[in-house]
Amino acid sequence: MALWGGNPEALIAERRNARRPLLEWSAWTTALALCPLVSVWLYLFGALSQAAFLTYIRPAIVILAVLMLVRTYFLLQGVKRNDQEAIYAPLGLSQVGFPQPDAAPKVLEGVRRGRSVRITVEGRHSTTQVSGQVLVFEVESVEGKFVLTEDLPEEVHSALKSLRKAMRWVGVKLAGTQEGVSVDRNSRGVNLWLYDLWLAERLLEQSQPV
Repeated sequence: MALWGGNPEALIAERRNARRPLLEWSAWTTALALCPLVSVWLYLFGALSQAAFLTYIRPAIVILAVLMLVRTYFLLQGVKRNDQEAIYAPLGLSQVGFPQPDAAPKVLEGVRRGRSVRITVEGRHSTTQVSGQVLVFEVESVEGKFVLTEDLPEEVHSALKSLRKAMRWVGVKLAGTQEGVSVDRNSRGVNLWLYDLWLAERLLEQSQPV
């Protein structure tokens, strides 16, 4: 979610590719769960003798479980999400370095419509900074609704007033300086900084230069 950019087709393709391993894994778990049930039914209806049932049921379950574990390993190896191509690049952003998970914060930088953008994500906390000229202000959301005070600049007040209360704004704080707009977020979720980038650019678009 941003005022400019994004590649919906690439995102849809990424979702489809991510869905396929999950569907296959679900099929394996279903087969593993049904194997003993089907064997019991075959035995009860006389399609499977007691000797055959006792001889083959355990090895069949073990073999199926091993095959599922092996396939799960390869499925996990094949799931590679390319956020750089699907999300960052179309927005004019690129990741600064490629740190290992949980080893360092993820930093995105770029230039959008002449404004420098820097996004830092570390755990549940993210900071989105967009350069520009706005009047000084601070706003905090309470339970997903921005608290608007009388001392807010008119443009900021107008831009935020039209936003409905929503879970996407929970844990969000806004700050405006002569250097630009900063959006701090403490919340769970993936790529929620997209909302923050949209909001920062919206505020800058509607604000008059100092």
